Amino acid sequence: MDLKIGKATPKDSKYVEKLEVLFPDLPKRNDIFGSLQKAKFDVSGLTTEQMLRKDQKTIYRQGVKVAISAIYMDLEICEVLERSHSPPLKLTPASSTHPNLHAYLQGNTQVSRKKLLPLLQEALSAYFDSMKIPSGQPETADVSREQVDKELDRASNSLISGLSQDEEDPPLPPTPMN
Repeated sequence: MDLKIGKATPKDSKYVEKLEVLFPDLPKRNDIFGSLQKAKFDVSGLTTEQMLRKDQKTIYRQGVKVAISAIYMDLEICEVLERSHSPPLKLTPASSTHPNLHAYLQGNTQVSRKKLLPLLQEALSAYFDSMKIPSGQPETADVSREQVDKELDRASNSLISGLSQDEEDPPLPPTPMN
């Protein structure tokens, strides 16, 4: 629970201080934070699909769904992140079997998925704004929107076998953090 590493806010510290006054017999702050961190990152017993869904962040724009998940292996993510300087992600390219997807290792671990959401929202908005044609339907040169959607669906479904975007979200098993 250190403000210097960017994982806590002044508001978090304020509430922890109030709790410490109300409950003076609580264990030390760092011990509690350590236990919470351990529970948060304990993915033992979770399937790959459950790991992807755990604490997933999702945005929607004009029928397009972008989800960001944290798991403990390489992730394949949107190319727009590679160009990000605010926040600086310090991405290193990793190999990918899909030509339209790029995988990266994130060097700046202080940038959380919540901090990435505005960047992705801006990228989606810019994409749709630049692709408008008079009828209001997005279109790319020589590629229809339907072709792009089919390719994205095919690629995303091949990343997680058995997971369909049309199915309801499967429930996660109970953990201390969800």
